[in-house]
Amino acid sequence: MKVVFLDIDGVLNTSKTFERVYNSFKNTGKKELEIDCFRLEYLKKIIEETNAKIVLSSTWRRFFIKEDNKIIPRNEKGKQFYYLLNDYNIEIYDILSYESDLNREGLITNWLSKNEVDSFVIIDDEPNLFNNLLDRLIKTSKVKNNIMLTNMDDCFGLSEHHIELVEDMLRTKVKVKKW
Repeated sequence: MKVVFLDIDGVLNTSKTFERVYNSFKNTGKKELEIDCFRLEYLKKIIEETNAKIVLSSTWRRFFIKEDNKIIPRNEKGKQFYYLLNDYNIEIYDILSYESDLNREGLITNWLSKNEVDSFVIIDDEPNLFNNLLDRLIKTSKVKNNIMLTNMDDCFGLSEHHIELVEDMLRTKVKVKKW
C-alpha cells in the first residue's frame, strides 16, 4: 500500500486562503471552508496517478472519528470537508490517533508500525515536526535556518511542482521499520 500522510493547514490552504475566507465572510456573512479547491485538484491527481491512500495527519483529524473502519465526520466542519473531498473523488483512508504523548512524527511512526506499507510520503508545511522521517517529507512551506517564515508570500501550500515529487517518492519502495 502507498500512503500519503496529509496535513491540511499550509498544504490545502495558506494564510491567503484564510484572508480570502475572512473577507468573504465580512461581505456575505457566509462562512466558507478554508480550503483552496485548486489544491484539491493537485491532491486528486497524486492519488489517481499513484493509487495512494490518504491518512489524515493534520489537526483537522479531530473533526473525524473512525468507527467500523469508516471515517465519519464528527462536526459541521468535518462534514463540509468530507463532502468537499467527495466532490473530488478523494477518500480519507485513515486518521492518526490522538495519543497526546506523541508528536506528529511519533504518531506516523506508530501508524506505520501497525500497517503494511510499500511506500509513503508526508505532505506537511512544518518540517520542524520531523527528524527521522525528513527523507519522506514533501514540505509545502519555505523554511529558512530551520525557522518557518510566516509572511503570506512565504507559505505556498501544495502546488503543481509538488505533484511529480510526491509521485516519484511514492514509486520508490521503502523498508518501513517496525518501531
